[in-house]
Amino acid sequence: MKPFCPHLELVDTHASGDPESGILNPELLKPDTAAYNRDSGRDRVTDFSLIEIHSEFKLDTHDDAFRDDTPDSIEHDTEASRDTKGQITSYAVAQLATQFRSHIFSILICGGYARILRWDRSGAVVSQTFNYSNRYLAEFYWRYDHSTPEDRGVDISVSEPLADEATLARQHLKLDSWVPLVKFAVYHEDDEGISYYIGSKPTFKGNASPTGRATRTFIVFDLLTEEVVFLKDTWRIDLPDMAKEGEIYTALHKAKVSHIPPFVRGEDIPHQRTLAQDFVSASWARPIARPLRPHQHYRFVLGVVGRDLMSFDSSWELVNAMKDALQGALCSTCPDHNLTLLPFRSSQGGL
Repeated sequence: MKPFCPHLELVDTHASGDPESGILNPELLKPDTAAYNRDSGRDRVTDFSLIEIHSEFKLDTHDDAFRDDTPDSIEHDTEASRDTKGQITSYAVAQLATQFRSHIFSILICGGYARILRWDRSGAVVSQTFNYSNRYLAEFYWRYDHSTPEDRGVDISVSEPLADEATLARQHLKLDSWVPLVKFAVYHEDDEGISYYIGSKPTFKGNASPTGRATRTFIVFDLLTEEVVFLKDTWRIDLPDMAKEGEIYTALHKAKVSHIPPFVRGEDIPHQRTLAQDFVSASWARPIARPLRPHQHYRFVLGVVGRDLMSFDSSWELVNAMKDALQGALCSTCPDHNLTLLPFRSSQGGL
């Protein structure tokens, strides 16, 4: 008999913490159930890097992180509900931090009722409660099972390199054969071209929150030029007065500002923009305390790979590195360079 969801398997994970989640939470994270692709290749019960949908079960409806009986807010402000909210948020953080995703889905069950949540880098959209014994929860799983990777939230601009590409990248990046590799698509700013880069683990991760820029940086191998360069993957704030970093680098170089890394290429990743902010003003939405900022997935490459500042070989090298950085920063704001730059600010995301 053909399974109801031919591509997904639902696994009981409530007693098996993900051993890799200790870097995100001192108590190993273990949602009550997790849905995986049947061909995921997982080798342990709980693996957030492979989870498709995580679910949390509570016996009492008073543990619900949200409420439907007040018109002014959906948030339930009790100690039990705050604990639940922290718990489901920690699961979302772990899944988003260990995968390349534009968004994810989760399920919260309290008593005889369930909620479906959609998380992205601007916030979370939470459904009203519904009786999970009726068709809605089963239909959700069925629809997810039959959805495209993009609809599920998979970042299809990241893939596995071909065997010959991986071999060449390992040689230039000086990586052992067992180190995992990923292949990034980077879009061009001035045309519709795409270039590809291969990297491994990020050199920096700023994704310990479910919302915000979630910046990750990588030392990568350029498949076209066969050079080692620097790649930044981030969710930029997508507002009219916010410049893209590539535009800022281009303006700085055009003004002949010194000590600025060379900008190679970069552009928005198509069809990867947050949606949570668009539902804030929907007629069915409950009001929230503050507006949500839209974010757009953005990836760019710089043509130089820096070293950690603490790796200097002499005090002369340290002082000159600081001097060059200060000179570049000061020149960027000097009236003589006649620069007109749009603001670039950090983001503070929130649920």
